Amino acid sequence: MLEVVFFSASIFKENAWAGWVSTLKTSISGLGANKTVNSITKVSRVLHVLSPVLNNFDTENEVAHESGRHQKASEMKDMRIILNELTSVFKVFPNRCHTFFS
Repeated sequence: MLEVVFFSASIFKENAWAGWVSTLKTSISGLGANKTVNSITKVSRVLHVLSPVLNNFDTENEVAHESGRHQKASEMKDMRIILNELTSVFKVFPNRCHTFFS
């Protein structure tokens, strides 16, 4: 039982650090060309104070964050628009059209 608790605590800690490491990497990449040991040290030291402030700012100002998920847009809406245009332009002859146009 102790091993399961340790494993879940380890996973929780790993996930917590993943967010911290991501924030740290973003902050360091934001330094641009000013990436010196001194500036990276300063950013690392102030990040634990600055991170909650930035999160509160984003929450209060309703800043939208990217979800990171990609979805394919539905083609049916576009297909209906095209088909409505085409059916109004072309005549439909019996037994000489695609079943979708009928």
